[in-house]
Amino acid sequence: MQSPAHFLVGAGICRHVKCRPLGFLLALASHYALDALPHFEDPSILPRWLARPAGEHWQLVLGAAQLTVVCLALAVWVRHRRAGRGGGSGVVYLVAGGLLACLPDYLHWVGGLKGVLNDLNRGSHQWWFVPYLRFVRTYPDARPLVAAWCLTIESLVCVAGALALFGRANRKERATVAVEDATG
Repeated sequence: MQSPAHFLVGAGICRHVKCRPLGFLLALASHYALDALPHFEDPSILPRWLARPAGEHWQLVLGAAQLTVVCLALAVWVRHRRAGRGGGSGVVYLVAGGLLACLPDYLHWVGGLKGVLNDLNRGSHQWWFVPYLRFVRTYPDARPLVAAWCLTIESLVCVAGALALFGRANRKERATVAVEDATG
């Protein structure tokens, strides 16, 4: 999964889990759960005619994903701060949960993830990535279908995370906001 998907799901979890330590734990665990789903790990998943040019610009794609995370963090800040949900600490909780869901990848990119977190990160990819590699090597003409399948899965995860994070508030949350607005 790319970082925007991790961020949306992690922050969405924190929006609905009021116990902050549990929310942070679930946001971090969501990273490993999402990485266990087939997704665009690198350009090799693309058809060969597209994999080479995409591979040359893959760092640009990863940079755009990180810029998207920054934009999402700002959008969360503006939307939830303006809506008065939980004050400043509630917004920080949402953004921190989203960033925590991205943390294993960031640690891996910066200095090489070591220890238990690395083993979990590697293990969550193994069950789908190794069979994927065997499949696309055996059936190279199926790459466009595999790429479409992985893009669909990753897109659905992003949509679900966005709905959890930015979706309409439930009745209890709307009532809390109304009471806070009425009391000042």
